[in-house]
Amino acid sequence: VTGPVTRQEKTHMPDQTYNVILPDKGVPIKAWTKGVPLEDAAQKQLLNVASLPFIYKWVAAMPDVHRALDVLVLASSEPEPFGLVILEAMATAKPVIATAHGGPCEICVDGDTGLLVPPRDPEALARAMIALIDDPARAHAMGEAGRRRVLAMYTAEQYVAAIASVYRSVLEA
Repeated sequence: VTGPVTRQEKTHMPDQTYNVILPDKGVPIKAWTKGVPLEDAAQKQLLNVASLPFIYKWVAAMPDVHRALDVLVLASSEPEPFGLVILEAMATAKPVIATAHGGPCEICVDGDTGLLVPPRDPEALARAMIALIDDPARAHAMGEAGRRRVLAMYTAEQYVAAIASVYRSVLEA
């Protein structure tokens, strides 16, 4: 699981979702944060994870984290404007589970590059996580599809070409 941990970023689900997964699956949960070590009790309380058996680690470079993941989970209770963390994980061939609102709906192809779940639905999030934990071949295929999608649609070259196309259409109008 990775993503911003701030008061502005409303991440929803840790205790309810992990309480569904941990007893049955024994899944080790690790949380990383970029910029500020997640050792502050207020941050843990914000995420409602103070009592969970998490392993927290501060990192400076997220690509290494993404490569270490089995699946990226971005469970925002409010719409993400874009969801760059999703592209970063997909670029390293990791499947994505994200809440189905905002930018993730445009980036993640449900059932192909990952799974989209309803916001504020910890049971649906847990089911999605268990589905990919239980089917590593499916998770791997989704990760590979995500990488192909990033290379086809989200490189700097595609971005520049799209902006140039907008400028051309405005100038020709």
